[in-house]
Amino acid sequence: MGDRYGVERDDDDPGKQRFSLVVGGPFSALLDRCGLLGPDKLPTAGAALLLGGLAWLLPAACALVQGLLDPAYDGTRYFEDPSTLARLFIAITVMVGTERHADRRVLQIASEFWQERLVVGEARARFFELLRAADRQSASPLLQCVLLLAVFIGAGRAAAFTLQVEKTGWEGALLANGEVALSWAGTVAR
Repeated sequence: MGDRYGVERDDDDPGKQRFSLVVGGPFSALLDRCGLLGPDKLPTAGAALLLGGLAWLLPAACALVQGLLDPAYDGTRYFEDPSTLARLFIAITVMVGTERHADRRVLQIASEFWQERLVVGEARARFFELLRAADRQSASPLLQCVLLLAVFIGAGRAAAFTLQVEKTGWEGALLANGEVALSWAGTVAR
């Protein structure tokens, strides 16, 4: 049967294959071992809530414990800062929760490229090779570790910038020599 242009379709349509920029890699495997992935190997709504909650609760616990052990540190400032809830709980919950939608949308876009014959002739083989390469790279343990390192470095710089503006906060304090001393919560949250 042909499409609306009378062109025969083949079964190489990306929409009929399993292709994902989200599924795979060590983080996905960890979530799977913890039972936090659905049958489609994407995080469940419960996983999104749990990961967002952990992202907020771990620094909260550190702020409380350091506040109890170190009288110079005011751990209550963590709970007074609305950005901690927005950045650590809401943003992470939403990002993980929308992975299923993002995965479906990328697959839909790839399928539309194929179905509308935007990729024709010899470019079809190259198109699929690029899809397979993107799938492999997004699941690469090395790439995921590099991205995790970049996140830690970027978050550390953000905490340092915050402390240069505020001089002191739940993230830590700016020392007299201009260096940043992160609190336990600031270290964990970065």
